[in-house]
Amino acid sequence: EQVAETLQKVSIPKEWTEGMIAEIEHEKEDNELCRKKISQNLKKEIEGIQEKLDTLLDAHLENVISRDEYTVKKQKLLNKKVELTEKVKDFERRGDATLEPLTQFIFRANQAENVALQRNFSEMKNFLKNLHSNRRLAERRAVVEFEGAWKILFDFNSFLNSGGKNPDSISAPFGGANASYPIWLGIVRGVRTCLVGVLVERLTVGS
Repeated sequence: EQVAETLQKVSIPKEWTEGMIAEIEHEKEDNELCRKKISQNLKKEIEGIQEKLDTLLDAHLENVISRDEYTVKKQKLLNKKVELTEKVKDFERRGDATLEPLTQFIFRANQAENVALQRNFSEMKNFLKNLHSNRRLAERRAVVEFEGAWKILFDFNSFLNSGGKNPDSISAPFGGANASYPIWLGIVRGVRTCLVGVLVERLTVGS
């Protein structure tokens, strides 16, 4: 019973899962439009640099500027062009690095609910072992301590179980007095913020 209770606190019901995935898909579409716009602006900037290179070459051929001045200015423009070209490639290749891990997390959390409902102790225990968690004894009870995104979900569900807001909707202070948003949106944002932090940490360590 204790294991099932713990597992349910890191689970997401089917109704929430469907809403969360729909929200992510909508965000993917918005991000794709944003990426295309930024990519187009970078390409226009590259085209502008190429025009400057052509103008610079003409000036050199017409002896308007010396060879040394031409070489220095050309190298600066080429360096900028290479930098922007790499940005375009990286931008188009990477996309949003947090949405796919977020999707996987949501499906995994929904799976946790299914496992908890089956009440198979061995399966529940193995499921918890595979999550980012640590076990310790407190007052003769096994206490599971979660980390990262799983801790966010655990704390969120614990708050609801202790008498927090209605699980279907919550008034959003950033949306005005009459605004109402699904409470699971808080989970999506919290977990994504956590995943961004992990990604930044990896990039920092790898640099």
